[in-house]
Amino acid sequence: MSDDVVVPMLLLEFGGKDEQPTVRVRGHLTADTAGAFTTSLVSSGYSFGHPIVVDLSGVTLIDGHGLSALRICERSFAEDGAQLIFKHAC
Repeated sequence: MSDDVVVPMLLLEFGGKDEQPTVRVRGHLTADTAGAFTTSLVSSGYSFGHPIVVDLSGVTLIDGHGLSALRICERSFAEDGAQLIFKHAC
C-alpha cells in the first residue's frame, strides 16, 4: 500500500478507506516511535465522523509513551466526531 508509514521498529498499514477504515500497527510503540505514530494517524486523511479500527495485534512492545500516543489520538479524533476502536489491545 502506498499510504503505509514505516518508522524504524514501527509500521502502520492503512486500509479500508472506502469501507471500514483500518490501521494495522506493527512493531514497537515506544518513546522512539510514539511521535511518528501520532502524527501519521492524525494526518491519515480518514474522514472524521466515522469509526476507525486500530488493530494493535502486531504491537510487540508498548511503553507509557505509546499508551499516551493512543490516548492523544483517541482524543483528537473524538474532538472531530470520530471514534477509534482498538482491537487486540492486550
